[in-house]
Amino acid sequence: MNPHSEEVFLTKNQVTQSLCDFLEPHLNQQGFKLVKYRSLFIKKTDFGSLEFSVNTMSYWPKKQEVNFPIHVSIHAINQVRKKFFKNIEKEDAIMYKWLVLPNSNELKFKELYTEEDLEKAKEEALRLFEEQAIPFFEQYSQLDQVIEYASKIKNSHFMSVLLIALKQANDERYLDYRNEIVRYLKDCASSKTEKGQERKQVIFDLIKHLDQLIVANQNKRRAENAA
Repeated sequence: MNPHSEEVFLTKNQVTQSLCDFLEPHLNQQGFKLVKYRSLFIKKTDFGSLEFSVNTMSYWPKKQEVNFPIHVSIHAINQVRKKFFKNIEKEDAIMYKWLVLPNSNELKFKELYTEEDLEKAKEEALRLFEEQAIPFFEQYSQLDQVIEYASKIKNSHFMSVLLIALKQANDERYLDYRNEIVRYLKDCASSKTEKGQERKQVIFDLIKHLDQLIVANQNKRRAENAA
């Protein structure tokens, strides 16, 4: 589509609302409810929530670009992370991914100019939900899959997710990963910046907290066995 043609261009609100209106009945069938002011579909679960967002950005010359962030939130992990990361991270998502439409540009956005473009994007968005979002939600609703994924990524978000998930699962690998993360942080060049130092200290504080919980649980079990 030629962005400089004489056709009437779409606005950001038109694109967002049209996509949400089209997706809403389909996602409702899967248990998702639309939060209109956030352009977000959310499904509450026993362990947390699943989210599918419509993310539209407006650029000149009069084009709209869209992608679809998806999130898995796990309360048992979030509750602990918020105590330590509340001043650093505002996002509740534990696992996240950006779904992109076919022929998206290098910034992972699909360019939309006209109603014809938008009609195609609607069907493509639904296909993304069915073929990519649902399998992602199913996979990362399981704590063992979260642990496996988080163990491969060295950043403060997934380090904290990994440590808390291992503790929540009473996984015997906790001590090995804990020690590996401590060694990594001591050697990590990025942790020498002011921001890096802050994040490093938060993770050390988190480790101390989790260690104390584990010791307390061990002492409790010993006392129960001795009774």
